[in-house]
Amino acid sequence: SGLSNKKVLGLNVVKNGKGKKETIILTTRSTQASRARRPRNMMVKMGIKKNSKKGLAQLSKVMDAGFYRRDLIKLAMQKYDKIKTSFKQKKTVRKPRTYRK
Repeated sequence: SGLSNKKVLGLNVVKNGKGKKETIILTTRSTQASRARRPRNMMVKMGIKKNSKKGLAQLSKVMDAGFYRRDLIKLAMQKYDKIKTSFKQKKTVRKPRTYRK
């Protein structure tokens, strides 16, 4: 739980108001003591890039700077990859119409 633990990290997908564009959101807990007393402002949300190379670099940079557990870094990267693959939609294959003679 984010209310009781100091180290919080979450990866979620959020759609914009129109529901077409999806973004990956990284949620962490604020390090400021004044925000800890305000539950609404306690969590800090920031967008993660969808480019795999840049997004993974951004994720590892945040986790290394926050001194998160090293074994959880791999799990967070796996979740990032799963979210990325969920964005891909299958291409619909159109069958050619057959005409009657």
